[in-house]
Amino acid sequence: IGVDNMCILAHTLQCQDVNLAVPIRIGNALSSAGPSITLAATAEVLAFLAGVFTGMPACTTFALFAGITVLIDYIFQVTAFVAMLKIDEQRIRDSRMDCIPCVP
Repeated sequence: IGVDNMCILAHTLQCQDVNLAVPIRIGNALSSAGPSITLAATAEVLAFLAGVFTGMPACTTFALFAGITVLIDYIFQVTAFVAMLKIDEQRIRDSRMDCIPCVP
């Protein structure tokens, strides 16, 4: 849950023109993949929240917590993960190493 959305977003970013500025590339990637990610996350949240209406207390609790967790995961995907993608794109543009990004 959520990993597929991150892969879609990363792939969409890689398909953007590398000559564009990094914020423009990320904006284009979000505008292209954002509706798909939002729809998938909404369907997952609603599917889990539908489980709240089961008669079993354990399933109700699990479904409630799972729905809230998927919603929080979506929020992190479109905020923190996008920020990390921007930092990584800047690192790539500056030709810095993967494991030790502070070394030029």
